[in-house]
Amino acid sequence: MTTVLLACAGSGFAAAGGVKGPVCIPVDGTVTSIPDLSSCGGNGCSRFFIEGKGKAKFKGVSDVTSVQVSDVSQTELTTPLAFVGTRTNVSVLTANSTLTGKLVTGRSGTLYTEDTITVTPIDGQRQLVAEMLKITAGTDDFDGASGVIAVAGEEIGGAAFYTGQICVTAK
Repeated sequence: MTTVLLACAGSGFAAAGGVKGPVCIPVDGTVTSIPDLSSCGGNGCSRFFIEGKGKAKFKGVSDVTSVQVSDVSQTELTTPLAFVGTRTNVSVLTANSTLTGKLVTGRSGTLYTEDTITVTPIDGQRQLVAEMLKITAGTDDFDGASGVIAVAGEEIGGAAFYTGQICVTAK
């Protein structure tokens, strides 16, 4: 019985007592980002093209945003920002992403996310990215979606790993 319930949960068809409620579908795979060169200027690039492969296959765009944040001393700052000193060259960005694709369970549509990103240079060419994507909305099979996806690795111009869950209404 446990195997049947787990199989149903992974497919997005499980609900307790026959009541349709949210089902969280685990996802993982790889993701790459390529800067939209037309959006690049003196402060870096403001738009990136995204492609993911794995349990969620998707393509989309990520647009860098400007939001207020507070540092340790409670000084108000606006992203994107860069920290200097002990951890030199660490950049903190916020972004909104629009990702269209399909899960291995067959669900498809568009997800909208609010992202928090840190970028640390490894050397002159490579950058380490750590990112949290908070799912805020969706369309089609992802209508009303929520969840969180984490990304870590050389996403920009290389490849990074993603893992998380997409929560949707049970079918």
